Amino acid sequence: MERKLIQPYPNHQCPRPVSEADKIVSPVPVFYIRYRYSHHAFVSGYDRLCDYVGETIRLSKINYWMGETVLRLPALLAAKRGGHFEYSRYDYVMEREAIRHFLAHYNSIYHFVYGEKSFKRMARFAGRNGNRIVCTVHHPASHHPWLFKKGMDHFRKADLITVVSRDMVAPWKSIVGDDKVAWIPYAVDAGYFKPVESENPDRPPRCVFIGHHERDFETLPQVVEGILSQHPSVEFIMISKDPRCEPIARRNSRAQWHPRMSDPDYLAALQHADLLVLPLKCSTTNTAVLEAMACGLPVITNTGGIEDYLDREGSLLFPVGTTDAMSEAAVRLLRDPELKNRMSAAARRRALTFSWTSIAQQMVGLYKQLAAG
Repeated sequence: MERKLIQPYPNHQCPRPVSEADKIVSPVPVFYIRYRYSHHAFVSGYDRLCDYVGETIRLSKINYWMGETVLRLPALLAAKRGGHFEYSRYDYVMEREAIRHFLAHYNSIYHFVYGEKSFKRMARFAGRNGNRIVCTVHHPASHHPWLFKKGMDHFRKADLITVVSRDMVAPWKSIVGDDKVAWIPYAVDAGYFKPVESENPDRPPRCVFIGHHERDFETLPQVVEGILSQHPSVEFIMISKDPRCEPIARRNSRAQWHPRMSDPDYLAALQHADLLVLPLKCSTTNTAVLEAMACGLPVITNTGGIEDYLDREGSLLFPVGTTDAMSEAAVRLLRDPELKNRMSAAARRRALTFSWTSIAQQMVGLYKQLAAG
């Protein structure tokens, strides 16, 4: 049976509410079309931007009711046959709400925080009432053919596309024009994700792997086995809903698989680990990388876009498909506490440059330019 509409955070309450002092005042009214991905921790996700600036558009009771009744079939058809892979029934109904709001306001910014998923129908109303449309996009260009099987013309109606990796700038400029694309980094709540104050000196060394999207599950078994075979006491923790982790854990007594974790357990897993080892197929940004860095974990991963967030002092990057070199790098760091501690401190410093307050200020700067243009 098709589920009822999900209202992500209909009454949004974050365990780390943003203080008024940390909020950024925009010179132009800003309204967000927000979505929450269920796999994100409560304090994670790009939509945390909405807590720092402007106002989130809420799904009204009437549109919720219509989405469950008279609009149910049209919304399902729009989602299933629209050639827009991530667009859902919720997005259809939420856009209806956003369009109603858009037509009732003037000279404002409407920002879709997950543009590939949520932005479609509002393109027809672009330019009305002096309002501007902003979309933040997250996928690499290699995903576009399967994300948008009926084309990407609707994005040309947006006034600004913000991307989360420099590698995305050129592809998006070719789609919407040179003056409509800007890079604004992703951010992390480094006040929540932070190193533990005290550590058990007797705990075994630990590597952690997190997530499922574009993770390289073809090389992960070799990387895990390479680390465990070279280091007699290390534990390897896999936090992922992907079932391909299960045989890795079954073959190795020191490998653990956790399909789900509570937010406190997830934070503890990061704080009580030594390294993030994350084989990737491709990347733009990565939530797990930023959260691990904020907890002081050196990062071992693959090139492909995530380089915008990493530096040599706190991370080691390898070409996609690398196995032996990644395993050897992890073991080398685990056997050299002084080097690992230096990289840990560097990772934390780097993460602090991507605070939500800093990124929100950059975004408000773009809103100001857009409103003045």
